[in-house]
Amino acid sequence: MDLLKKFDELNNRLSTLLEENKELKRQNKNFQEENHVLKEKLNERDYENLQEENKKLKQHVLNLEHQKNDQLRKYKNLQEENESLNMRETQFQQHIQNLEKQKSEQFEIFSQNLEKALGKLRLDDLHEDNVNNSKKDFILSSDELDEDNVNNPEKDESLNYMKDSTIQKVTIKKELIPPIDKSSFNKDNIRVVVGLDFGTTYSGFSYCHVADSENITTNDQWPENFGNLKTNTVLQYDYEYDRVESWGLPALAKRPSRRKNENRKRPVELFKLHLSNLSENLKPHLPNELDYKKAITDYLHEIGKFIKETIELRFQGIDFHKHVLLVLTVPTEYLEKDIDIMRECVHNAGLIAKRCSNKLQFTTESEAAAIYCMQNVLKEHDLLTSGTIFMIVDCGGGTIDITIRKLIGNNQLGEVTESTENDNMKVTRCLITTRILKYTYGIKMEGDPIERKLRNGCIDRFHCIAKRGTQVDTNEEFTTFFTPLSPMQAKVCFKIYYTTKDDAKYCDEPGMTLLGKFGVYLADSDESSKSGLLDKLFFAFIFGEMVISFIARNEISGQNYKTYFEVIPSDSL
Repeated sequence: MDLLKKFDELNNRLSTLLEENKELKRQNKNFQEENHVLKEKLNERDYENLQEENKKLKQHVLNLEHQKNDQLRKYKNLQEENESLNMRETQFQQHIQNLEKQKSEQFEIFSQNLEKALGKLRLDDLHEDNVNNSKKDFILSSDELDEDNVNNPEKDESLNYMKDSTIQKVTIKKELIPPIDKSSFNKDNIRVVVGLDFGTTYSGFSYCHVADSENITTNDQWPENFGNLKTNTVLQYDYEYDRVESWGLPALAKRPSRRKNENRKRPVELFKLHLSNLSENLKPHLPNELDYKKAITDYLHEIGKFIKETIELRFQGIDFHKHVLLVLTVPTEYLEKDIDIMRECVHNAGLIAKRCSNKLQFTTESEAAAIYCMQNVLKEHDLLTSGTIFMIVDCGGGTIDITIRKLIGNNQLGEVTESTENDNMKVTRCLITTRILKYTYGIKMEGDPIERKLRNGCIDRFHCIAKRGTQVDTNEEFTTFFTPLSPMQAKVCFKIYYTTKDDAKYCDEPGMTLLGKFGVYLADSDESSKSGLLDKLFFAFIFGEMVISFIARNEISGQNYKTYFEVIPSDSL
């Protein structure tokens, strides 16, 4: 009986223990869940803290990078100042040595003369005769010098160069340049000039302030690339080709790895070659999602931001769109429509405020190189003489341009004129004022009747305005006259064509290319009612330094008409 009772007690205790154990397990599970929740909250808090710390570290690294760049820039400036001081010290020491030598020579001469003066009178008279003879010699030398100047009048200062087996005359105008100060240097209030070399493989820029035009700085500090004068003309886009992730050398650093088989787009390169006369099979491949104009615009936008930051850091109070003149180099073979596309891309990139802004100027790469050679290399090697022929070989990353030029005059291009406003400013103006036309230009006229159509189908007549191979001066006009279909006609439109042929007759024959459309508003003027009926329309081609412009006016009244010109891109034909 006692055993049964004890057994029941033990059984009850076991049941109680099992219940307690079950309760403990449940509590343990709840504790584990609470612990897991607490861990997640703690991990989130730690992750946020780590992110914040990482952000601070990145900002700190960026600040250190900026400080490093500033220190490198200051160090470079100090090095340049130190080199300048060392050079000046060397020159000063050389000057002192020359003075000491001159002093010794003069003292020796004085001693000899003094000894002679203390001698006999006969020797003194002889010494006086020698002095008179030396004076005569000096006068004779001066006369010979004047005669030499008379016999060598100023020569024709012009520069000849050969291109494509054609000699082109390049006249150097020696003109008076007005005094240069903040008010007269440029009516557009230009304070800083930036030269941008947008290359096929590499690009770079230089800049200077107009108040110190001889101090030209070439940028050598690029993102993740220091000490190089140029950076890569490369873009790295996101997967949709909507946003530029990196440009320049950093874009090449993110090339996709073949081993890792990363799903990353390859960097975009050589896109500038699409803006040329290359055949389509020779142009580099671009992704279907990307147009070459967008690539050019995106790269100019990225390097333009860097240029703006550099100018803002170097010069205080500069409004880029108001105070900066941007000079962009283009290949010699670029056509007017290519330059127009470049202007469009520069405007879309935000480097100029208006598409037609005169704050953007173009120059050919060969002309810039020729002027540099004239002012530096030829002068350094004493080759500024008539008849000197020099070759410029521009070996770029994707193209090679060869130009041969012949020097006619024996002086530099242009003259140096001092400013009269006490700002110690100088300017050298170099003008290449004549060219040889590479193409024959003309307009489309009414063609022959249908029954006179040629076998090849050509019928639209080509009216030649300027023929290929003609030497033209800058802003020279090629004129012609047209009679409107009706004296009351309100508008006329011409299609401008160009070709490499000398004897082209039809606008639709092989080799003929449409340049653009030129329109004239004959009745869109307040003076139109006073000018009378239009019997004869004066039309002129004007060949500028880089572009072609057009004018139209009433030949009888002299009234100029409002005009427009629309360039037709080759890819839209």
